[in-house]
Amino acid sequence: MTFFRRMQVTRTTRLQQYLDRLHQDIPLRGKEDKEHVRLLGEKIGSVFVKMRVLGFIRMFFYLLLYASIVSNFIADLVTANSSLIGRFAEPFVIMSTIIGTTISLLLILLFTRVINTYWEDARTYATHMIAIYAKNEKPSRQLDVFLRKPE
Repeated sequence: MTFFRRMQVTRTTRLQQYLDRLHQDIPLRGKEDKEHVRLLGEKIGSVFVKMRVLGFIRMFFYLLLYASIVSNFIADLVTANSSLIGRFAEPFVIMSTIIGTTISLLLILLFTRVINTYWEDARTYATHMIAIYAKNEKPSRQLDVFLRKPE
């Protein structure tokens, strides 16, 4: 189970694991540093929650885009087989294709941009935390040893 736990594929989980490992292995000496790390940890947690929520919303619009494209193909098959239904359904198919795919694509792009902005915020906060831990770390150790836990 530990192998699968270490093989997290999301960038937020990897960053959180790295920061947790730093927190476990490097004691902070100053009260001010502890307070800074605590506040930065809260900010990073808040950013991660926002990123997850926006990711689920973006996934919904991916599904909506897929449904719009599939319904367009199905509607083309239905309208090709029946001229009476085809004349009635054709304006609705055109409107749903234009509106559904365009709006879904625009919202997907918007949510992707917002998620990337939040990711940059999280990286900035994490960099600040790493700098605090590096200041408190003994000079002989390297921070990259925290990336992988020895077996």
